[in-house]
Parts: sequence; C-alpha cells; structure tokens
Amino acid sequence: MACKTFDHAPALRAVLARTVLVAALAVGVGALTTLATPAPVAAQREGPGSLKDPGPHTRPMMISLFTGIPWGYYSSYGFPFSIGGRFLLPIVPDGFIPSVNDEFALEFGLDFNFVFISNDYGYWDESTIFGVMFPIEAMYDFHFTPMFDAYVKAGLQFGADFSDYLHDGFWVTAISVVGMRLWFSDSLAFRAEAGWPWIKAGIALAF
Repeated sequence: MACKTFDHAPALRAVLARTVLVAALAVGVGALTTLATPAPVAAQREGPGSLKDPGPHTRPMMISLFTGIPWGYYSSYGFPFSIGGRFLLPIVPDGFIPSVNDEFALEFGLDFNFVFISNDYGYWDESTIFGVMFPIEAMYDFHFTPMFDAYVKAGLQFGADFSDYLHDGFWVTAISVVGMRLWFSDSLAFRAEAGWPWIKAGIALAF
C-alpha cells in the first residue's frame, strides 16, 4: 500500500511550543514557591539540605512512576501517550562541585508507549501504535532546599515499535531533559520533566 506524504513541521512546532510552555510554567511555579516561602522556612536555604550545604550526604535510591507525552519520536503519527517507571541509583552522592549541594546519579527504566493514530492521513488501517522503550540516563541534580531540587538528564533510549506502518524496528535516540522534584516527605516526591523526547509527570518513592 502506498503511503501519502505529509508535512510534520506544523505539528512539531506546536508540540515544541507546548513543551517550552510547560517547562517555563514548571520553573515559574518553583520560583514563585521559593519567593513566597515564609522567612523561617526560607532560612533552610542556608542550613542542612540547602544549596549551600556541601555535604557529606547520604542519597537514597528511588523508584519513580511516570505518565506523559513522548512527543519527540511519535508526534507526527498522532497523539502519543506513555506510562513507565524509573530506578535511580546514586553514583556520586556529593556531586562534582565541593561548595554546593549537588548529586550525580543514573536512572534506568521502562516505558510503554501508545500512539492514537491521527485520522488526518486517511490511509491508516490501525488505530493505535504500541511500543516499548528502555532508557539509560545520567542525572545531575542540585538540591536547592530540603523540599525542592532540580536536575538535568542526558542519555539514550532503546526502543521497539509494534505496527504495520512503522518499519523502524529497533531504534536508538538521545535523551535531553530538565526536571524537578518537590518533596512531600523524606520518602515521597512529585516529579516533572520536559525536553527531548517527552513531557512527564509522576511520583517518586525513596528508600
């Protein structure tokens, strides 16, 4: 069956704009939360767990559960959706900058991807694409307060698709995202990430 050609650029630009907006909102919420913090809590920025606390620190391992939009690889085919998990392993608990509260870790995981095919193309016989992805990510994290930290991640994801129309089979692509964790307790946090190739939100369980 011959496939029609179509222009991915408008859809990709729209998704990129949404990604930038979500990332900006996440950063803005974090900044406003920090600025609005009462003085007694703001004093924590200078104490244990703050960005100016150089260590030593004991970092927990962590399991995270995510849901999100893997737009980077699938958005041209329709609306993508994913659920998955991550296991975080601390590697350098006190990071690489002696004067700040930083951390280096690795994350490994598994994502299940679902793409609801767009009807605009008119030649799809199936309504959903299913795929799996195995990411390996290096995380560099900065602990600003005991309740809030932000990080950058880079790595690779190894994926496979199950569809009559995606003939890529097994594929590999890069990961480059920014993220944050907002801690409700010593063992429970909210997480959010935005960048290439996804937007994600979920919860983290430290142990």
